[in-house]
Amino acid sequence: MQELAVLEPADRSDERRKKQAGNRINETVDNYLDDDRVESPAVFEGDAAAASHLASLSDADPHGVNQTTWLLAKANARTANVSITDVKRALERFDDDLDDPGHRNAIESHLRNAERAYERGENALERDGSVKRTAKDRARAIRQFMTAWRQSQQALDTIQREDDPAGHHHDARRSTSERQ
Repeated sequence: MQELAVLEPADRSDERRKKQAGNRINETVDNYLDDDRVESPAVFEGDAAAASHLASLSDADPHGVNQTTWLLAKANARTANVSITDVKRALERFDDDLDDPGHRNAIESHLRNAERAYERGENALERDGSVKRTAKDRARAIRQFMTAWRQSQQALDTIQREDDPAGHHHDARRSTSERQ
């Protein structure tokens, strides 16, 4: 189990919150497919919960809370951004195979929704405030990144269905990541 070593709890209550945050982060590790791709929104949910738990430690260790929540938020932003990039690459690669205008509209709508959610997450990261307020804003940002990820995954699923309507399993995510 990974410890949040940078955080210095002030008392037993803070130690418990630190442990809860660490547990939430550790629960997400098995959901990673590679450094930047995840198979489940549980990663975002766990990291957002961890950031919320850490907000309550802001008086005991403001620097540690600030640093840890920043790293969590940026990791989730990167994951969402990679997922959005995967959609764009899949659209380029499979453009000629997307014959159904309804599916194309759905894909483009999911992509726009993902980009808007990502932007809302980035905006939440830019807010200034107390360390406690900033940690809560970062938890909100992570939830927006989760929405961006979900929307981009829906777009990828639609591309995959359109690319192979017979149901032969062809993973658009893997195809785009292998070309990197």
